[in-house]
Amino acid sequence: MKTIAPKKSLKIMNRTHIIGLKEFRNNTETYIRRVQKGESFAVVRRSEPVFKLTMLDEDDPSLWDSIDLRGKNGRGVPAEKVLAVLQKMLHAENKKVSQKN
Repeated sequence: MKTIAPKKSLKIMNRTHIIGLKEFRNNTETYIRRVQKGESFAVVRRSEPVFKLTMLDEDDPSLWDSIDLRGKNGRGVPAEKVLAVLQKMLHAENKKVSQKN
């Protein structure tokens, strides 16, 4: 299997590179490996930044806030129940914000 080297990327600030969206799509696995090695990439489309690829901080608890959508039976949960949970979360967040003010 022949490995195609990705196009050179423009290096900016502290190991962050700028790459085009098409370049990223065509070489996704290569960029994933490079991110795993500590590099960061700003992906642009039509000269506008779209997103940034960077390593996750696994110790950041906010990354792991989630809702388990499998019911007790291991299958899906009805949308109404999911919406109810989301509404409770939103209400709790709004309450925190109003208490700060």
